[in-house]
Amino acid sequence: TFYNNKKLASLLTFMMSAFWHGFYPTYYVFFFLFFLLQNANEYFDKLGLYTYIRSGSYIKRIPMWLFSQFMVNSLGAIIFNLEWGLFIQFMKNIKCVPIFIILVLCVYTKVMSGRMKKKEIKKE
Repeated sequence: TFYNNKKLASLLTFMMSAFWHGFYPTYYVFFFLFFLLQNANEYFDKLGLYTYIRSGSYIKRIPMWLFSQFMVNSLGAIIFNLEWGLFIQFMKNIKCVPIFIILVLCVYTKVMSGRMKKKEIKKE
């Protein structure tokens, strides 16, 4: 079943990596969030987001690069909070970060979906 279901195999790989690194619950949260990030990355690649960004000027590229660094670093900071209490406090302190990330991803998904539909209409 794992051969036919790439997402399930990927999730299992991330969870086994968390187990390999240790028995801290924050490792499982960290690897699960990066599993979600990987799936979003594949979706954005299908939508043509990366081609759109690469074809643009540095004015378009720099904010996207800064956003991606911000997102990875804010999620990556989870792995350093091995104690559950510190992890919960950290998540309370950055409560706007996951909401901001989800909001930006939704906006870009909507914009890129609209661009892809316009390209399909032009091809016909």
